Amino acid sequence: PYAGYKEPPDLSIYSDYPELKVHCLTGKFSEDYYSVQKTDSEHRQQRNFVMYGLYRTAPLYLRGFVYDNGTYLHNYYKNVFSKELIDSYSVLAELEELTAVDDEERGSFLLLQNATPHNPAALTPPDYSIDPKADFQESSGTEKHEDRELDGRVMSFSSSSLWEHYCVNVATYQELAVWLDYLKAQGVYDNTRIIFVADHGYYLSQFEDLLHPDGLDIQGLNPLLMVKDFDAHGPLTVCQDFMTNADVPTLAMEGIIENPVDPFTGNPVTNEAKNGVLYVTDSDNWDVSDNDGTVFELEYGKWWSIHDSIFDMDNWKRVEEEEVTR
Repeated sequence: PYAGYKEPPDLSIYSDYPELKVHCLTGKFSEDYYSVQKTDSEHRQQRNFVMYGLYRTAPLYLRGFVYDNGTYLHNYYKNVFSKELIDSYSVLAELEELTAVDDEERGSFLLLQNATPHNPAALTPPDYSIDPKADFQESSGTEKHEDRELDGRVMSFSSSSLWEHYCVNVATYQELAVWLDYLKAQGVYDNTRIIFVADHGYYLSQFEDLLHPDGLDIQGLNPLLMVKDFDAHGPLTVCQDFMTNADVPTLAMEGIIENPVDPFTGNPVTNEAKNGVLYVTDSDNWDVSDNDGTVFELEYGKWWSIHDSIFDMDNWKRVEEEEVTR
């Protein structure tokens, strides 16, 4: 993602490395979804055109009722998903078709970046899928969703936005699970190390125990990190060691490359830096294309130091930017 600090990515940065095969698949499998979306969008526009006339002629005190938050008293509709969501989700749905298996003994490395969770949308349980061939369906976005208890913790769904974020995450996991089952069926699951990692969490305030008394929502700084090692079997386990998404290079190369070194800097690839105090910012003021190629300039945002367990509020401390940069 953001190759050459560009969006869409500039894949020319790989031109000097012919052994790397690089493709941008986003949007390559969206056609079936677009055709259904267009038909559904036209249907809704025609109906809403008539309803808008009723809205305009209704007495002022009834207009809010007729408008009904944009649904115009329609008790069902098919979700019209964003182009960004369809362009990403359709790639996940095609992972089996994109996967080739052979009997060669050479090793390989695959990196796949997908932005489905970046595009919240209300999906329908229990499968949470986006079906390009589906007819009109009830939209889960108009329903009240109860809070859920997960391993003794309550996950809040007090707003439609919280539900939509949850839906696209579940949809992503389920498509990945289908792909993992395919890898098992092809006999290549056990001889593959698989890592799922996110670039960030999101400030949703869904868990009370992640709300710091000084105003930090730790959920926004707690990205996904899951690892399936070679020949690993058994139920999922949770490791409470202090981890970051910057641990991924070390996790990926452990036991495969001895004493790995960054070929561009000559620095050893380790995760030893996290053994001290780390600093994080909750600023969302950044632009990947507006930087000098090495750093992001942040005009505002709070800085925090963190060590050991992120679930212990005493391990978080507000610090000034001068303490971070000195």
